[in-house]
Amino acid sequence: MTSPSTSRLAALRRTTTAIVLIASLLATGCGGSDDAADVASDSTETVADPAEAATIIDNVEDTEGGAIQVVESGTPVDLFEWGLAAPAILDAGDVLFSITNSGSFNHEFAVARGASYEELPLLATGAVDEGALGADFIGRTETFGAGTTIEAIFGLEPGDYVFFCNLAVGPNSHAANGQVQSVTVG
Repeated sequence: MTSPSTSRLAALRRTTTAIVLIASLLATGCGGSDDAADVASDSTETVADPAEAATIIDNVEDTEGGAIQVVESGTPVDLFEWGLAAPAILDAGDVLFSITNSGSFNHEFAVARGASYEELPLLATGAVDEGALGADFIGRTETFGAGTTIEAIFGLEPGDYVFFCNLAVGPNSHAANGQVQSVTVG
């Protein structure tokens, strides 16, 4: 017998796959130059395959060990040049984020424990030093292209967090350019 949380997770995966597939089809059909994406790309791959987007959720389930009970469903996040818009206050627990790249460049969504971007350990480029964060680095999505929406689940305990895009190309960091937001989880 399938439990309600397993059924919800399966429905979430189907919805995620459909959303990413539709966004990919729309982005592919728009044409235009790839120059902006080339400028903002780095060694991280872009999420283009709907199955890869679903893997983001699978990986969280596997690392947390067991069924996910989402406390915030479809929490919207908008990434753009050079900003990030998300709710400033969230409930603690496993939060399902619906993350849209409404900008022109590739972006990613990262989460770290901390009061502000300025207080996080930074590299010379202004990117967050994920390795130096240790256990305060909660995780990040894969890089994904303009016009794409993905979903990811992060387990958040009560406290202060920073959401950011940690892509850096040469001396230019998306976070240093303002793609950060402080969030309180209660």
